[in-house]
Amino acid sequence: MLCARSRLQHCLLPIGSRSCSILNHVPFLKHNSAPSADSSQAAPSEHSTAVLQQMADPLLQAVVADKAPVVFYHYPCADGVFAALAATLYFRSKGVQPRYVPHEVYRSVAIPDLQLQPQSVAFLLDYAGPDGFPQQLAQHVGAVVVLDHHKTAAAQLADTSSHPPNLHVHLDMQRSGAAIARDFFSPPGMSEQLQHMFGMVEDADLWRWALQDSKAFHAGLSARRLEYSSAANPGIWEELLALDPQAVVAEGHIVLQRQDQLIAEALEGAQQHQLGGAQGLTRGWGCCLGCRVAGELVQYRSQLGNRLAQRSAELGLSPVGLVAYHEVEMHNKGSHIKVSLRSTNGFDTSAVSEAFGGGGHAAASSCIITLQELTLGRPWRSSTGCSHLTCVVCSLLITSMDASVKSILAPTEHHCFKQQH
Repeated sequence: MLCARSRLQHCLLPIGSRSCSILNHVPFLKHNSAPSADSSQAAPSEHSTAVLQQMADPLLQAVVADKAPVVFYHYPCADGVFAALAATLYFRSKGVQPRYVPHEVYRSVAIPDLQLQPQSVAFLLDYAGPDGFPQQLAQHVGAVVVLDHHKTAAAQLADTSSHPPNLHVHLDMQRSGAAIARDFFSPPGMSEQLQHMFGMVEDADLWRWALQDSKAFHAGLSARRLEYSSAANPGIWEELLALDPQAVVAEGHIVLQRQDQLIAEALEGAQQHQLGGAQGLTRGWGCCLGCRVAGELVQYRSQLGNRLAQRSAELGLSPVGLVAYHEVEMHNKGSHIKVSLRSTNGFDTSAVSEAFGGGGHAAASSCIITLQELTLGRPWRSSTGCSHLTCVVCSLLITSMDASVKSILAPTEHHCFKQQH
């Protein structure tokens, strides 16, 4: 007879050690997969599906045998909770009750406090955790499965030689976490309506907006303010399954009208911001428009960020929008604030976020900084209506710089000091 952990390792032998597939991320492809002919529809390639199935079959057999899955999922995030829903539906069909861990970007999980079982399979859905977290988790369980699509995760997990044998990674930059999890778990009996909701969640998360009414669905779902933590709301899975997408879309159209009004008002109060402060000056990130928001506007941060990025580009600034806000669950609101970055024109915001311990995608990322690091300059639009782009923040920082830095980045050469009318 095999002990539980040995039985799990025996089940994993068919896919080999250090299973890793990274799709559509050129610097370190292990399994390459070209995007589908119409990548805006996010249809999985045959190769992507085959890779997932090859990884999934032995792992899921082991989970069903030992009945001890642990599902970590990105929280609070619609893509993350729908990824967990796919796992929930699969395990229900097998009579298995998973343990759930809502996985917050701004709060570290203390692995020893979880008291995990050595035979467990842990799934990291839509968020692999901070650098080194999957490897640490693998020391406490029988296997760890990462299903993610973020650029930061791809960078952190690129060196497969550092992966322990029981760490299995699938990253696909062209899919969302929910879509990857749906194809990995392949839960039986999913209705066409539920499949469509997964598609709209992915369409919104990747900011493609290729599906009809996905913007309205995303707006309506956000407006319902569902509690995605299964610890605080054990009924979340039933609430998601009970969603009527047509009703959500109808509510969303009303919300979008209100959203447009709030965003227009916020744009008028936007201020110039030096990306990354003094560090950004030396790295040439430039200035962009930013807002600090609260209340209702927090749920529209992505939309506001994109509008700010577009306006920044129009004004000759870096094509980035910055939105600073407090998450409800943040425990350090007195000293820190979350910053969401959105970009256009190929600007990689993840480099900025990663410099402050965050991450995400090239066009959408976030980090948490101290309130002292959030230095907004003067409003971009003066009372007379002219758009003077003299960056107060840059002026102050350069004044205090030493001569060597000034010679590299002189005010007369820095685009933040040019003026437009």
